[in-house]
Amino acid sequence: MSFKLSHSVKEIRGNGQVDRVLLEDLKTGEEFEYPTSGVFIYIGFHPNSGFLQGTVALDPGGHVVTDIRMETDKPGVFAAGDVRQYSDRQLGTSVGDGITAALSAYRYITEG
Repeated sequence: MSFKLSHSVKEIRGNGQVDRVLLEDLKTGEEFEYPTSGVFIYIGFHPNSGFLQGTVALDPGGHVVTDIRMETDKPGVFAAGDVRQYSDRQLGTSVGDGITAALSAYRYITEG
């Protein structure tokens, strides 16, 4: 296993299976191919929620505070997935959050 910190995966390449990736060094901007047979992309634990600052409640880590219905403290605003406080950071739970948020938003609009 090899870690490529401060790099971005631009392309995953191969013919039917991964045999290389095109990486960009985020410090220098250099792009290069890296031979590999597998890829795990880690993007970190910090949510991309800065645009919500002052709009809805965020916890100290920047995660959106929601209730069990994915409602925020701002009526009509819902959050789901990894950006939400106490998310398990798993695809399956994010999908469930999204379904819950969609149904809650639907109820908010129709029962308003």
